[in-house]
Amino acid sequence: MPSALDKVNGGAIIQLSSTGIAECDSASDFKTIVIVPTPTASISAGFDQTICKDENFVQLAGIVTLSASAKWDCGVQPCSFGASSFVPNDTDLNGRFIPSPADKAAGSVILRLTTTLTNIVCNPIFDDMRLSFIDPPAVNAGPPQSFCADTSGVQLNGSITHASITPLAYSWTSNGGGIFTPNAFVANPIYIPSALD
Repeated sequence: MPSALDKVNGGAIIQLSSTGIAECDSASDFKTIVIVPTPTASISAGFDQTICKDENFVQLAGIVTLSASAKWDCGVQPCSFGASSFVPNDTDLNGRFIPSPADKAAGSVILRLTTTLTNIVCNPIFDDMRLSFIDPPAVNAGPPQSFCADTSGVQLNGSITHASITPLAYSWTSNGGGIFTPNAFVANPIYIPSALD
């Protein structure tokens, strides 16, 4: 096992010797062991990401040091679209990943970035990034309503589903001049029409 000194020196010369027997002299052979000094290559596929299922791509942001190149793939499972899942190609660190309908239906996919040209000694290294897919928000303002002009207020019944923010971010607006009470940022405000309405 190499020592810390071997690693600092970049290697060691190993000698194997036999003892002589009878009329034969001892024999020796030498072997040179080269240790590639640190730092070795490092790689990052970026932070895990979550996108809505209606998005067409995700921006990649790979980082590689001390390696001439790296390649994207889908880790232990093949990409649904193969190499064409990556645009412009699977060696562009800052390209885009195009998820397939199968990727979105699965809920997530692992994107792996692997070094391809480090040096002749060190093994390739890789880093994984999980891309998760969530349903896009669905907004329902409720059915159309009719009311008399002397009505003081109209109860609204809105809903938002599949929103990842908590509390849900409601925001009512009107093309008229009415107001929302208690405010426009609750699910079920009362709309008080203006004379313009």
